[in-house]
Amino acid sequence: MTAFSQKNLIFLISQPRAGSTLTQRILGTHREIYTLSEPWIMLHPLYAMRRDGYQAEYSIQNSKRAMDNFLNLHPEGEDAYFQAVRQMNLHLYEGLLQTSGKRYFLDKTPRYYYIVPELYRTFPEAKYILLLRNPLAILCSIFNTFIQDNWWRIQYYQGDLLRAPSLIAKGMLDLQNNSLVLQYENLLLNPEIEIERVCNFLNVPFDAGIISYGDSEAEKWQFGDRSMIYQENKPMNQNGDRWQENLQNPIIWQSANNYLEFLGKDLLANLGYSYTKLKEILEKQKPKTQVILPPALQDFFASANMFLDKSLQPVQGVVGLTAQLFDSYLSLGRVLLQENHIEQALKYLEIALQMAPFVPETQCLIGEALLRIGKLDRAITYYQKAIQLGAKIHQNQLESSRIALQQALQLNPNHQAIAELLAII
Repeated sequence: MTAFSQKNLIFLISQPRAGSTLTQRILGTHREIYTLSEPWIMLHPLYAMRRDGYQAEYSIQNSKRAMDNFLNLHPEGEDAYFQAVRQMNLHLYEGLLQTSGKRYFLDKTPRYYYIVPELYRTFPEAKYILLLRNPLAILCSIFNTFIQDNWWRIQYYQGDLLRAPSLIAKGMLDLQNNSLVLQYENLLLNPEIEIERVCNFLNVPFDAGIISYGDSEAEKWQFGDRSMIYQENKPMNQNGDRWQENLQNPIIWQSANNYLEFLGKDLLANLGYSYTKLKEILEKQKPKTQVILPPALQDFFASANMFLDKSLQPVQGVVGLTAQLFDSYLSLGRVLLQENHIEQALKYLEIALQMAPFVPETQCLIGEALLRIGKLDRAITYYQKAIQLGAKIHQNQLESSRIALQQALQLNPNHQAIAELLAII
Protein backbone atom coordinates (compact mmCIF):
# COMPACT_ATOMS: atom_id res chain seq x y z
CA MET A 1 0.00 0.00 0.00
CA THR A 2 1.41 3.39 -1.06
CA ALA A 3 1.97 6.19 1.46
CA PHE A 4 -1.24 8.03 2.30
CA SER A 5 -1.45 11.68 1.22
CA GLN A 6 -4.07 14.18 0.15
CA LYS A 7 -3.93 12.57 -3.30
CA ASN A 8 -5.70 9.61 -1.67
CA LEU A 9 -8.66 11.81 -0.68
CA ILE A 10 -11.95 12.14 -2.57
CA PHE A 11 -14.61 14.66 -1.57
CA LEU A 12 -18.20 14.23 -2.75
CA ILE A 13 -20.07 17.54 -2.42
CA SER A 14 -23.74 18.18 -3.06
CA GLN A 15 -26.97 19.48 -1.62
CA PRO A 16 -28.77 17.05 0.69
CA ARG A 17 -31.30 14.85 -1.17
CA ALA A 18 -29.22 15.05 -4.36
CA GLY A 19 -28.38 11.33 -4.59
CA SER A 20 -25.11 11.56 -2.69
CA THR A 21 -25.73 8.44 -0.58
CA LEU A 22 -26.46 6.43 -3.74
CA THR A 23 -23.26 7.70 -5.37
CA GLN A 24 -21.30 7.05 -2.17
CA ARG A 25 -22.63 3.50 -1.91
CA ILE A 26 -21.60 2.75 -5.49
CA LEU A 27 -18.10 4.18 -5.15
CA GLY A 28 -17.62 2.66 -1.69
CA THR A 29 -18.20 -0.77 -3.22
CA HIS A 30 -15.06 -0.31 -5.35
CA ARG A 31 -12.16 -2.44 -4.20
CA GLU A 32 -9.89 0.62 -3.88
CA ILE A 33 -12.29 3.17 -2.30
CA TYR A 34 -13.30 3.22 1.36
CA THR A 35 -16.08 5.40 2.78
CA LEU A 36 -18.45 5.57 5.71
CA SER A 37 -21.60 7.54 6.55
CA GLU A 38 -20.81 11.29 6.73
CA PRO A 39 -17.65 12.29 8.65
CA TRP A 40 -18.39 16.07 8.99
CA ILE A 41 -14.87 16.40 10.44
CA MET A 42 -13.72 19.29 8.21
CA LEU A 43 -16.45 21.72 9.26
CA HIS A 44 -15.22 22.55 12.78
CA PRO A 45 -11.57 23.35 12.00
CA LEU A 46 -12.37 25.34 8.87
CA TYR A 47 -15.22 27.32 10.42
CA ALA A 48 -12.75 28.42 13.08
CA MET A 49 -11.33 30.75 10.42
CA ARG A 50 -14.70 32.47 9.99
CA ARG A 51 -16.23 35.35 11.91
CA ASP A 52 -19.79 34.05 11.83
CA GLY A 53 -21.96 31.10 10.85
CA TYR A 54 -21.52 29.13 14.07
CA GLN A 55 -22.12 29.44 17.79
CA ALA A 56 -20.13 28.45 20.86
CA GLU A 57 -20.09 28.97 24.62
CA TYR A 58 -17.03 31.16 24.25
CA SER A 59 -16.98 34.41 22.23
CA ILE A 60 -16.45 33.50 18.59
CA GLN A 61 -15.59 37.14 17.81
CA ASN A 62 -12.79 37.22 20.37
CA SER A 63 -11.67 33.76 19.27
CA LYS A 64 -11.30 34.93 15.67
CA ARG A 65 -9.49 38.11 16.70
CA ALA A 66 -7.09 36.13 18.87
CA MET A 67 -6.45 33.60 16.11
CA ASP A 68 -5.82 36.38 13.59
CA ASN A 69 -3.32 37.95 15.98
CA PHE A 70 -1.60 34.60 16.55
CA LEU A 71 -1.32 33.80 12.84
CA ASN A 72 -0.19 37.34 11.96
CA LEU A 73 2.79 36.75 14.24
CA HIS A 74 3.48 33.29 12.85
CA PRO A 75 6.25 33.17 10.21
CA GLU A 76 3.99 31.24 7.81
CA GLY A 77 0.82 33.21 8.53
CA GLU A 78 -2.54 31.61 7.70
CA ASP A 79 -0.80 28.90 5.68
CA ALA A 80 0.47 27.44 8.95
CA TYR A 81 -3.10 26.87 10.14
CA PHE A 82 -4.23 25.19 6.93
CA GLN A 83 -1.11 23.00 6.93
CA ALA A 84 -1.86 21.96 10.53
CA VAL A 85 -5.50 21.18 9.69
CA ARG A 86 -4.28 19.17 6.70
CA GLN A 87 -1.89 17.10 8.82
CA MET A 88 -4.45 16.50 11.57
CA ASN A 89 -7.20 15.32 9.26
CA LEU A 90 -4.92 13.27 7.04
CA HIS A 91 -4.00 11.41 10.21
CA LEU A 92 -7.70 10.85 10.98
CA TYR A 93 -8.57 9.71 7.47
CA GLU A 94 -5.54 7.42 7.28
CA GLY A 95 -6.42 5.74 10.58
CA LEU A 96 -9.75 4.57 9.18
CA LEU A 97 -8.35 3.73 5.78
CA GLN A 98 -5.71 1.42 7.23
CA THR A 99 -8.40 -0.82 8.70
CA SER A 100 -9.98 -1.25 5.26
CA GLY A 101 -6.93 -2.24 3.22
CA LYS A 102 -8.05 0.18 0.46
CA ARG A 103 -6.15 3.05 -1.16
CA TYR A 104 -8.61 5.97 -1.27
CA PHE A 105 -10.85 7.57 1.32
CA LEU A 106 -14.13 9.14 0.18
CA ASP A 107 -15.60 11.81 2.45
CA LYS A 108 -19.23 12.57 1.59
CA THR A 109 -20.63 15.37 3.72
CA PRO A 110 -23.26 17.51 1.93
CA ARG A 111 -22.75 20.58 4.14
CA TYR A 112 -19.21 20.86 2.82
CA TYR A 113 -20.79 23.12 0.20
CA TYR A 114 -20.33 25.82 2.88
CA ILE A 115 -16.53 25.40 2.95
CA VAL A 116 -15.49 24.58 -0.62
CA PRO A 117 -12.82 27.38 -0.84
CA GLU A 118 -11.27 26.46 2.52
CA LEU A 119 -11.49 22.75 1.76
CA TYR A 120 -9.62 23.25 -1.51
CA ARG A 121 -7.00 25.41 0.22
CA THR A 122 -6.46 22.62 2.75
CA PHE A 123 -6.37 19.79 0.20
CA PRO A 124 -5.43 21.24 -3.21
CA GLU A 125 -4.32 17.82 -4.50
CA ALA A 126 -7.46 15.94 -3.51
CA LYS A 127 -10.17 14.94 -6.00
CA TYR A 128 -13.56 16.65 -5.86
CA ILE A 129 -16.84 15.27 -7.23
CA LEU A 130 -19.61 17.86 -7.45
CA LEU A 131 -22.93 16.05 -7.59
CA LEU A 132 -25.85 18.02 -8.99
CA ARG A 133 -29.57 17.35 -9.07
CA ASN A 134 -32.51 19.32 -10.41
CA PRO A 135 -33.13 21.81 -7.55
CA LEU A 136 -36.92 21.41 -7.78
CA ALA A 137 -36.49 17.67 -7.25
CA ILE A 138 -34.36 18.44 -4.19
CA LEU A 139 -37.03 20.76 -2.83
CA CYS A 140 -39.73 18.12 -3.32
CA SER A 141 -37.55 15.47 -1.70
CA ILE A 142 -36.97 17.70 1.34
CA PHE A 143 -40.71 18.27 1.60
CA ASN A 144 -41.47 14.57 1.20
CA THR A 145 -38.75 13.33 3.55
CA PHE A 146 -38.20 15.96 6.23
CA ILE A 147 -41.07 18.45 6.21
CA GLN A 148 -44.19 16.55 5.13
CA ASP A 149 -47.04 18.82 6.24
CA ASN A 150 -45.15 20.38 9.15
CA TRP A 151 -44.48 23.44 6.97
CA TRP A 152 -42.57 25.36 9.65
CA ARG A 153 -39.73 22.85 9.42
CA ILE A 154 -38.58 24.47 6.19
CA GLN A 155 -36.68 26.96 8.37
CA TYR A 156 -34.13 24.19 9.07
CA TYR A 157 -33.27 23.95 5.36
CA GLN A 158 -32.57 27.59 4.55
CA GLY A 159 -28.93 26.88 3.81
CA ASP A 160 -29.62 23.72 1.80
CA LEU A 161 -32.20 25.44 -0.41
CA LEU A 162 -31.19 29.10 -0.51
CA ARG A 163 -27.40 29.10 -0.21
CA ALA A 164 -26.22 25.75 -1.50
CA PRO A 165 -27.09 26.22 -5.21
CA SER A 166 -25.02 29.39 -5.63
CA LEU A 167 -22.17 28.07 -3.45
CA ILE A 168 -21.99 24.86 -5.47
CA ALA A 169 -22.10 26.82 -8.74
CA LYS A 170 -19.17 28.90 -7.50
CA GLY A 171 -17.37 25.72 -6.45
CA MET A 172 -17.74 24.41 -10.01
CA LEU A 173 -15.75 27.43 -11.21
CA ASP A 174 -13.16 27.39 -8.43
CA LEU A 175 -12.47 23.65 -8.61
CA GLN A 176 -12.74 23.01 -12.32
CA ASN A 177 -9.16 21.73 -12.64
CA ASN A 178 -9.53 19.28 -9.73
CA SER A 179 -13.18 18.36 -10.00
CA LEU A 180 -15.70 16.34 -11.92
CA VAL A 181 -19.33 17.36 -12.24
CA LEU A 182 -21.82 14.50 -12.02
CA GLN A 183 -25.56 14.91 -12.59
CA TYR A 184 -27.86 12.65 -10.62
CA GLU A 185 -30.27 12.33 -13.54
CA ASN A 186 -27.49 11.13 -15.84
CA LEU A 187 -26.33 8.67 -13.19
CA LEU A 188 -29.80 7.12 -13.10
CA LEU A 189 -30.14 7.10 -16.89
CA ASN A 190 -26.67 5.78 -17.81
CA PRO A 191 -25.02 4.44 -14.63
CA GLU A 192 -22.30 2.46 -16.46
CA ILE A 193 -21.21 5.45 -18.54
CA GLU A 194 -21.27 7.89 -15.62
CA ILE A 195 -19.50 5.63 -13.11
CA GLU A 196 -16.84 4.76 -15.68
CA ARG A 197 -16.32 8.51 -16.17
CA VAL A 198 -15.95 8.92 -12.40
CA CYS A 199 -13.48 6.04 -12.18
CA ASN A 200 -11.39 7.50 -14.99
CA PHE A 201 -11.32 10.83 -13.16
CA LEU A 202 -10.20 9.10 -9.95
CA ASN A 203 -7.61 6.98 -11.78
CA VAL A 204 -9.08 3.71 -10.51
CA PRO A 205 -10.07 0.75 -12.71
CA PHE A 206 -13.70 0.70 -13.77
CA ASP A 207 -15.64 -2.26 -12.44
CA ALA A 208 -19.23 -2.47 -13.72
CA GLY A 209 -20.09 -4.70 -10.77
CA ILE A 210 -19.99 -1.80 -8.31
CA ILE A 211 -23.10 -0.28 -9.90
CA SER A 212 -25.11 -3.08 -8.27
CA TYR A 213 -24.04 -1.78 -4.86
CA GLY A 214 -26.83 -3.63 -3.08
CA ASP A 215 -25.31 -7.01 -3.97
CA SER A 216 -22.45 -6.41 -1.55
CA GLU A 217 -22.82 -6.58 2.21
CA ALA A 218 -22.66 -3.15 3.80
CA GLU A 219 -23.67 -1.78 7.18
CA LYS A 220 -26.49 0.73 7.48
CA TRP A 221 -25.22 4.25 8.03
CA GLN A 222 -26.35 6.76 10.62
CA PHE A 223 -26.42 9.65 8.14
CA GLY A 224 -27.61 10.00 4.57
CA ASP A 225 -30.58 8.37 2.85
CA ARG A 226 -31.71 5.59 5.17
CA SER A 227 -34.81 4.41 3.31
CA MET A 228 -34.91 4.02 -0.47
CA ILE A 229 -31.18 3.39 -0.76
CA TYR A 230 -31.57 0.11 1.15
CA GLN A 231 -34.66 -1.00 -0.74
CA GLU A 232 -32.92 -1.05 -4.12
CA ASN A 233 -29.58 -2.47 -5.20
CA LYS A 234 -28.68 -0.22 -8.15
CA PRO A 235 -29.66 3.13 -9.72
CA MET A 236 -33.24 3.09 -11.01
CA ASN A 237 -34.04 5.37 -13.95
CA GLN A 238 -37.69 5.83 -12.93
CA ASN A 239 -36.56 7.62 -9.76
CA GLY A 240 -35.43 10.59 -11.85
CA ASP A 241 -38.97 11.88 -12.42
CA ARG A 242 -40.52 10.66 -9.18
CA TRP A 243 -40.29 14.15 -7.68
CA GLN A 244 -43.06 15.32 -10.02
CA GLU A 245 -45.60 13.22 -8.12
CA ASN A 246 -45.24 15.66 -5.22
CA LEU A 247 -46.49 18.49 -7.42
CA GLN A 248 -50.01 17.08 -7.11
CA ASN A 249 -50.03 18.75 -3.69
CA PRO A 250 -50.97 22.40 -4.48
CA ILE A 251 -48.85 23.72 -1.61
CA ILE A 252 -45.75 21.92 -2.87
CA TRP A 253 -46.52 23.03 -6.44
CA GLN A 254 -46.70 26.67 -5.37
CA SER A 255 -43.52 26.29 -3.33
CA ALA A 256 -41.73 24.75 -6.32
CA ASN A 257 -42.91 27.60 -8.53
CA ASN A 258 -41.68 30.17 -6.00
CA TYR A 259 -38.37 28.33 -5.69
CA LEU A 260 -37.91 28.28 -9.45
CA GLU A 261 -38.31 32.05 -9.58
CA PHE A 262 -35.89 32.45 -6.67
CA LEU A 263 -33.20 30.44 -8.48
CA GLY A 264 -33.68 32.20 -11.81
CA LYS A 265 -32.45 31.39 -15.28
CA ASP A 266 -28.77 32.21 -14.83
CA LEU A 267 -28.12 30.17 -11.68
CA LEU A 268 -30.04 27.21 -13.07
CA ALA A 269 -28.05 27.40 -16.31
CA ASN A 270 -24.79 27.48 -14.32
CA LEU A 271 -25.94 24.30 -12.60
CA GLY A 272 -26.78 22.67 -15.93
CA TYR A 273 -30.57 22.92 -15.76
CA SER A 274 -33.10 24.74 -17.94
CA TYR A 275 -35.47 27.24 -16.38
CA THR A 276 -37.75 26.92 -19.41
CA LYS A 277 -38.04 23.13 -19.20
CA LEU A 278 -38.70 23.20 -15.46
CA LYS A 279 -41.32 25.91 -15.95
CA GLU A 280 -43.04 23.75 -18.56
CA ILE A 281 -43.21 20.85 -16.12
CA LEU A 282 -44.79 23.09 -13.50
CA GLU A 283 -47.29 24.60 -15.95
CA LYS A 284 -48.54 21.13 -16.93
CA GLN A 285 -49.42 20.41 -13.30
CA LYS A 286 -50.61 23.85 -12.27
CA PRO A 287 -53.52 23.72 -9.78
CA LYS A 288 -56.87 24.88 -11.10
CA THR A 289 -57.46 27.19 -8.16
CA GLN A 290 -55.22 29.79 -6.57
CA VAL A 291 -53.01 28.45 -3.78
CA ILE A 292 -52.43 30.33 -0.52
CA LEU A 293 -49.29 29.08 1.18
CA PRO A 294 -49.25 28.38 4.94
CA PRO A 295 -47.75 31.30 6.93
CA ALA A 296 -44.41 29.53 7.52
CA LEU A 297 -43.87 29.04 3.77
CA GLN A 298 -44.98 32.58 3.00
CA ASP A 299 -42.39 33.86 5.44
CA PHE A 300 -39.71 31.56 4.01
CA PHE A 301 -40.11 32.74 0.42
CA ALA A 302 -40.65 36.38 1.41
CA SER A 303 -37.22 36.40 3.06
CA ALA A 304 -35.51 34.26 0.40
CA ASN A 305 -34.33 37.16 -1.77
CA MET A 306 -31.92 38.36 0.90
CA PHE A 307 -29.81 35.31 0.05
CA LEU A 308 -29.28 36.71 -3.46
CA ASP A 309 -28.04 40.07 -2.15
CA LYS A 310 -24.25 39.93 -1.85
CA SER A 311 -24.24 43.01 0.39
CA LEU A 312 -26.09 40.92 3.00
CA GLN A 313 -23.54 38.10 2.94
CA PRO A 314 -22.37 38.72 6.54
CA VAL A 315 -25.97 38.52 7.78
CA GLN A 316 -26.66 35.16 6.17
CA GLY A 317 -24.58 33.23 8.66
CA VAL A 318 -26.54 34.79 11.51
CA VAL A 319 -29.83 33.94 9.81
CA GLY A 320 -28.63 30.38 9.34
CA LEU A 321 -28.17 30.08 13.11
CA THR A 322 -31.78 30.98 13.86
CA ALA A 323 -33.04 27.41 13.51
CA GLN A 324 -30.32 26.11 15.84
CA LEU A 325 -31.03 28.79 18.44
CA PHE A 326 -34.77 28.20 18.14
CA ASP A 327 -34.22 24.51 18.88
CA SER A 328 -32.19 25.41 21.97
CA TYR A 329 -34.79 27.80 23.39
CA LEU A 330 -37.68 25.45 22.59
CA SER A 331 -35.90 22.53 24.26
CA LEU A 332 -35.09 24.62 27.35
CA GLY A 333 -38.69 25.74 27.62
CA ARG A 334 -39.97 22.18 27.23
CA VAL A 335 -37.64 20.80 29.94
CA LEU A 336 -38.38 23.65 32.37
CA LEU A 337 -42.11 23.11 31.87
CA GLN A 338 -41.70 19.39 32.61
CA GLU A 339 -39.86 20.33 35.81
CA ASN A 340 -42.71 22.74 36.65
CA HIS A 341 -40.54 25.88 36.46
CA ILE A 342 -43.37 27.72 34.71
CA GLU A 343 -42.15 31.33 34.70
CA GLN A 344 -38.69 30.37 33.43
CA ALA A 345 -40.20 28.08 30.82
CA LEU A 346 -42.38 30.90 29.51
CA LYS A 347 -39.34 33.18 29.06
CA TYR A 348 -37.55 30.69 26.80
CA LEU A 349 -40.70 29.65 24.94
CA GLU A 350 -41.57 33.27 24.16
CA ILE A 351 -38.09 33.81 22.72
CA ALA A 352 -38.54 30.68 20.60
CA LEU A 353 -41.91 32.01 19.44
CA GLN A 354 -40.33 35.28 18.31
CA MET A 355 -37.71 33.38 16.31
CA ALA A 356 -40.19 31.04 14.60
CA PRO A 357 -43.81 32.14 15.07
CA PHE A 358 -45.30 29.34 12.97
CA VAL A 359 -44.35 26.29 15.04
CA PRO A 360 -47.46 24.73 16.60
CA GLU A 361 -45.54 22.97 19.38
CA THR A 362 -44.32 26.32 20.74
CA GLN A 363 -47.88 27.63 20.82
CA CYS A 364 -49.06 24.47 22.64
CA LEU A 365 -46.28 24.63 25.22
CA ILE A 366 -47.00 28.28 25.99
CA GLY A 367 -50.69 27.43 26.23
CA GLU A 368 -49.95 24.62 28.65
CA ALA A 369 -47.72 26.87 30.79
CA LEU A 370 -50.42 29.55 30.96
CA LEU A 371 -53.03 26.95 31.93
CA ARG A 372 -50.90 25.87 34.86
CA ILE A 373 -50.77 29.40 36.28
CA GLY A 374 -54.46 29.98 35.75
CA LYS A 375 -54.33 32.35 32.77
CA LEU A 376 -57.04 30.46 30.91
CA ASP A 377 -58.11 32.97 28.28
CA ARG A 378 -54.54 33.66 27.16
CA ALA A 379 -53.84 29.90 27.08
CA ILE A 380 -56.85 29.30 24.86
CA THR A 381 -55.55 31.90 22.39
CA TYR A 382 -52.26 30.03 21.98
CA TYR A 383 -53.97 26.67 21.53
CA GLN A 384 -56.29 28.16 18.91
CA LYS A 385 -53.29 29.59 17.07
CA ALA A 386 -51.62 26.15 17.03
CA ILE A 387 -54.74 24.66 15.46
CA GLN A 388 -55.02 27.50 12.91
CA LEU A 389 -51.48 26.82 11.70
CA GLY A 390 -52.85 23.62 10.19
CA ALA A 391 -49.82 21.45 10.91
CA LYS A 392 -49.60 18.19 12.76
CA ILE A 393 -48.78 18.46 16.45
CA HIS A 394 -46.53 15.77 17.87
CA GLN A 395 -48.49 13.00 19.59
CA ASN A 396 -46.63 13.48 22.88
CA GLN A 397 -47.50 17.18 22.86
CA LEU A 398 -51.13 16.40 22.06
CA GLU A 399 -51.38 14.09 25.07
CA SER A 400 -49.72 16.66 27.32
CA SER A 401 -52.13 19.32 26.06
CA ARG A 402 -55.16 17.10 26.66
CA ILE A 403 -54.09 16.44 30.26
CA ALA A 404 -53.53 20.15 30.93
CA LEU A 405 -56.89 21.08 29.39
CA GLN A 406 -58.74 18.35 31.29
CA GLN A 407 -57.25 19.56 34.58
CA ALA A 408 -58.23 23.14 33.73
CA LEU A 409 -61.77 22.03 32.87
CA GLN A 410 -62.13 20.19 36.19
CA LEU A 411 -61.30 23.44 37.98
CA ASN A 412 -63.48 25.50 35.61
CA PRO A 413 -66.31 23.18 34.50
CA ASN A 414 -68.30 25.98 32.88
CA HIS A 415 -65.46 27.21 30.65
CA GLN A 416 -66.93 26.55 27.19
CA ALA A 417 -63.75 27.37 25.21
CA ILE A 418 -61.74 24.71 27.06
CA ALA A 419 -64.43 22.10 26.41
CA GLU A 420 -64.46 23.02 22.71
CA LEU A 421 -60.67 22.72 22.48
CA LEU A 422 -60.72 19.30 24.11
CA ALA A 423 -63.26 18.16 21.55
CA ILE A 424 -61.01 19.32 18.69
CA ILE A 425 -57.66 17.93 19.80
